[in-house]
Amino acid sequence: MDPSKPQSAGNKALEDENEKIHKELAALSSKGKQRVVPGASHGIQGDKPAAVTQTVVEVLAQIK
Repeated sequence: MDPSKPQSAGNKALEDENEKIHKELAALSSKGKQRVVPGASHGIQGDKPAAVTQTVVEVLAQIK
């Protein structure tokens, strides 16, 4: 997908549905959160490893 071009209606609908599902999943826990990391793909661990590491550190701090 080229961010400089508008999305197709089908792609936008799919993206909106995915966001809704992710919010519902996060809401299953009182501590659940949905985070969107700009520039990250489904391979976030390779794209933005610092974001993953920081989130893991935050989760571990909650269970201490």
